[in-house]
Amino acid sequence: MASKQVQCEMCCKEHAVGFCNTCGNIGDSCVEIHKTGRAFKTHILKMYGKGGYNPRRIMSDITEDICKDHPAERTPLFCKTHDTMICGRCLHSDHLSCENVDLCKEAKHIDYDQANDMNQALSEIKDELKRIKDEVDQKIASSNTHTSKCNKELNDLENKLKGNVDDSIKAFRKETCKINDENNDAFSYISSICEEKLRWVEKEESQIDDFVSNSLPGYLYVLGRKFNKNISEVKRQMKEVEYKHTFKNVCLKENNVALKCLIEDLRDICEVQEEVDGSDEGITNSLGSPRQETQMGREELIEALRKAKFDADKAKTNRKAPKDTLEKPLLVAAFEFGTTFSGYAFSFRYETTQIRTNGAFCTEPVISAKVPTCVLLNPQKEFDAFGSDAEYKYMNLVEEGKHKPWMLFRRFRMLFHNNDGISRYARVKDITGKKMSAMTIFEMSIRYLRDHLINALTRHVGEIKESDILYVITVPAIWNDAAKEFMRKAALRAGLDNDRIKLALEPEAASIWCQHIDISLKTDLSKTGSQYMVVDLGGETADISVHEKNFDGTLKEIHKASGGPWGGTCVDQNFISCLTNIFGETTMSKFKEKHMDDYYDLLRVFETKKRIINPEMDGLVRFSLPNALISIYDETEQLTIKEKLEKMKIADDVALEHEKLRVSADFVRSWFSESIEKTTQHMIKLLSDSNMMNVSTILLVGGYGECMLVQDAVNKKIRNKKIIIPQDAGLAVLKGAVLFGHFYWLS
Repeated sequence: MASKQVQCEMCCKEHAVGFCNTCGNIGDSCVEIHKTGRAFKTHILKMYGKGGYNPRRIMSDITEDICKDHPAERTPLFCKTHDTMICGRCLHSDHLSCENVDLCKEAKHIDYDQANDMNQALSEIKDELKRIKDEVDQKIASSNTHTSKCNKELNDLENKLKGNVDDSIKAFRKETCKINDENNDAFSYISSICEEKLRWVEKEESQIDDFVSNSLPGYLYVLGRKFNKNISEVKRQMKEVEYKHTFKNVCLKENNVALKCLIEDLRDICEVQEEVDGSDEGITNSLGSPRQETQMGREELIEALRKAKFDADKAKTNRKAPKDTLEKPLLVAAFEFGTTFSGYAFSFRYETTQIRTNGAFCTEPVISAKVPTCVLLNPQKEFDAFGSDAEYKYMNLVEEGKHKPWMLFRRFRMLFHNNDGISRYARVKDITGKKMSAMTIFEMSIRYLRDHLINALTRHVGEIKESDILYVITVPAIWNDAAKEFMRKAALRAGLDNDRIKLALEPEAASIWCQHIDISLKTDLSKTGSQYMVVDLGGETADISVHEKNFDGTLKEIHKASGGPWGGTCVDQNFISCLTNIFGETTMSKFKEKHMDDYYDLLRVFETKKRIINPEMDGLVRFSLPNALISIYDETEQLTIKEKLEKMKIADDVALEHEKLRVSADFVRSWFSESIEKTTQHMIKLLSDSNMMNVSTILLVGGYGECMLVQDAVNKKIRNKKIIIPQDAGLAVLKGAVLFGHFYWLS
């Protein structure tokens, strides 16, 4: 594969039998010319078969290939633009403006990391293919077993009812076999795809091993050019075959009523004196009624049959009904999962604008209408608590020294930062580094919010059906399709009906709410063609989008959603970095490990303090520090804290007195500067675009949008626009999502 017969580079007609340091590979005729011609006396000639040269197979890397356009030239260059090997003459004639790579330099040595990564990716594909194939084999066995059971039941029934039900039995058996054939066809197709891809994986592995063992970096480089694309295509095909084909199971249970009526009619002439019993275990359904059922008369059975048919016809009609005939939901509930805080809100169809939020959401006092985005799992990795309840219970476990087998997940939405690593196999870390399936954590969170909502509604308004609720889940506009699909799958796994789930973009939901609460703003934004910017500042990101109002009331995105990791958590990180600089990494690590409850109490105190910082504040801001932090510092460090502050040249702004860290207001404001500066500069850059000339209004929403420093900076740096900051800006997205569900439930 990596070795081949080489042509003579002088005449290009014979196979090479020797090598000249000047002329390259040469054939028999050219060897004679070298021996007799005066011009070749200075050339050094080596014959294959001598000095280690193989006369039959010549090992050559891709850089020693002959150019297809210039047979006298080798191809040491790779053109990225045209994805082909070229020689020096090709370079000067056709590829000067292209992006070229000199493989003699760039691919001089084997990239073992690349080879290992490629082998690792192929290994993962192989494992996944084997997993799918194993599951298919199990399903084939299960389907065959199921079919055998169904056929056995049908045979038993046939024997008991003699020939009176031959037609029905044949119809049932035909349907059973037809479904089984369809399943087997699907299984065979999936198996063939798996085997095909396994052969591809093994071929790629063989090539990589060959290139590595024979030191052929050029071939490995070219193979790696399309490797990721091929891997992505294989993964796509794997997902397609796994989810595209639906496996059906035979279900005969719905015919119980009809069979009972038939048996009653046949009692006078039939020898059978008992009803048929079956099994409901696994995927097999019984043809007969369970023995414990109360016997029903013929009239009752016929009425039950009529009702069953009516319900089935009604359900079938509803499934096929166009959207404009579907009934508007009785209640719309919106779920918002923020990096720092989460919550839900809802309103009824008959009082759309009377939106209620999750009131008594936890047992402890909170600083927001929402609760911390936290999930607590017990030692068996089962859901235990959510929100503040999860935090407080975990802190109690820490105090008792029982927390190690438990898992607390905080701010797990940061998994979606930059849209990286998003798949159903993605994993998130708890606060101690233990990993868990991200899909499972989001599923638990959605299920908890749904259950909390249902329980609250049941207590206050009585029983409510799940089918009466439309669920709206908010997502940032900068998320890609994979992230949005991940949230939908998590909702489905949490038990929500696919037809009762809608995803709402957070900026769009916020703009809907702002139009509702501000009459003047409604006038500005409801005009056809009006353009405005929505700046949604949350815990993790600044999510900025620009909309234009269409004539039909819908919104058109006139600039792709953009932003960055400039949310409120940046301030938290700067606060922790400041403490780390003062007390040292060793002290902070020990403090967090040994006194985790104090560590999170400190973060909660800071969360409260940072909300009162404003542009006019002067003097000092005081932060109470845990005794444990100071004690660990005294045991670990040689300098006193005062000496450390003087050494850092921040003693004028920061001081420690009586276990309180006294920080100047200017120094505290500096923790906000980076995120605010990046956000405002990005807004200015967007507005400077010629396509943004008609944008006249800016909506500032989100939890971080309530920060007075943020509001002041936006007002000062962007003076020629109308800046709107709604009351309870942190709830604008959540409440707007409820209205979105009422207004656009058919979309």
